Amino acid sequence: MDGKRLFVDCNPSKFIIFSSLFVFSIVLSLKLDGIIYWNNWCIFAPLFIWKASVIAGALMGCIAWSRHPESRAEGYVEFYAMLISAGIHSLLLLFELLVCIKLETTFLPVDYGWVLCFFPILVLCPLSVAACIWGFKHDRSLELETVISSNVLLFIFIALKLDNVIDWQWKAVFIPLWVVMCLPGIVALYYVIWALLFLRQPQYTTDRKTSLTYATIWLLVVIPLIAFEILLSFRLDGDAQLEFMSIFTPLHVCLFTLMLTSCGGKGGNRWWCGMRSDFCTALLRTCSCLTLYGNIYVGEKDDSSSVSSSENDPREELFLRDPRGFDVNYSIIKINVPD
Repeated sequence: MDGKRLFVDCNPSKFIIFSSLFVFSIVLSLKLDGIIYWNNWCIFAPLFIWKASVIAGALMGCIAWSRHPESRAEGYVEFYAMLISAGIHSLLLLFELLVCIKLETTFLPVDYGWVLCFFPILVLCPLSVAACIWGFKHDRSLELETVISSNVLLFIFIALKLDNVIDWQWKAVFIPLWVVMCLPGIVALYYVIWALLFLRQPQYTTDRKTSLTYATIWLLVVIPLIAFEILLSFRLDGDAQLEFMSIFTPLHVCLFTLMLTSCGGKGGNRWWCGMRSDFCTALLRTCSCLTLYGNIYVGEKDDSSSVSSSENDPREELFLRDPRGFDVNYSIIKINVPD
């Protein structure tokens, strides 16, 4: 276990997203099964916390942008990406608020249709397409915007189905989703084929380990997600009488896998919360005691490793010096696994 990698490669944005969705899926399944009788506002609380953290982080980033003009030299793209993400999350928050108000009809004297609830999503879809084009031009990965823009037909069909405008089965309503899921299925198959090819090699290489890791991750994400969608469509059509907890279990596996991968996902935006640096540097600047933990390495004995390895990787210097600028000598502690 290398403590440095937990900090250097961590992507806090993805971790917040997947952990919020994970908690939301659990409480929603318990609510649908009648195990808990919480208010819908409590059920949607994890999603509200996610959006609130994004918007609050964007506001703090704007304040840092105005107070530190010296840091704007190479940060325009990241700052604009933060503003785009904050705007998209604001529309998602509006959609979730409308859904909660719709479900809690006691607060409204007049009921309104589901099409109005999905209106922020329908507005968000073309904006997400524009954001994806902008991200492609500036070499920025916008996964959330890609997911939203590729499922515009699904949102329209769900809104019309809930308003009884169309009398289709849910399997037909999910047709756009089945089409979209073909792409991650092909990607998962691609990694599996490469993993099988590397397994045929007699020697153990780094590419073999990487291919096996990617194949395992994609299988743990794609297969449970497809299973959840199939079970949900059968349950909504009345073809299967399963508990919602059983239906949501594959989704829990998928989200938990994505939570784990976010710890090594890298990336992030250095303007979130006004950090003006990557998450690793900002965390060590705030909690300098973590520097000592980052220098702890637990693994097999390797006599060939020496301090010279830190000279090859400049990121390790974050753990060899105090982030506040003081000259503090931290010794690298190596705990070897006994034979």
